[in-house]
Amino acid sequence: MLDADPAQAALRYESLRQKLIKFFECRGAACAPDLADVTIDRVARKVEQDEPIAAINRYFYAVARLVALEHFSRQVPRETPLDERVPSFIAGPGKSHLAECLGHCLAALPGEQRNLILDYYSDERQKKIDSRKRLAADLGIELNHLRIKVHRIRAGLEACVRKCMEKKA
Repeated sequence: MLDADPAQAALRYESLRQKLIKFFECRGAACAPDLADVTIDRVARKVEQDEPIAAINRYFYAVARLVALEHFSRQVPRETPLDERVPSFIAGPGKSHLAECLGHCLAALPGEQRNLILDYYSDERQKKIDSRKRLAADLGIELNHLRIKVHRIRAGLEACVRKCMEKKA
């Protein structure tokens, strides 16, 4: 399915699996490798059923989004400490330079700004919209003011990451 040559297919499989793991890690899934395997298994079952799939990579990510939705809908929400809110690819072993710089720059932000940026980007879809409205209300500001405030923090964060990446290069 991935390539006619078995050696190339194996390489593409490993590359795809790593990308799926990062996909789930970026969304905060603690069991990212397991979710990547579930995704691959589901796509493999479709292929075995002779289901026509035009763009296989897009199909994998569409299935991965569904697997993520299922996974997170089953979880019980809980309050997590700030250290656990940073995605594992930032804090984990073997982290990339970009992830290392992002982690460093997030840690350098004042606590209030760090919490704001993490809260602002924490949810997806409708939850994200509701969460941002609630965040603005908690801060006693308009939603547009919140967007401006986050934009300024993010611009500083991006500059810090860019500077850090230049030092690493």
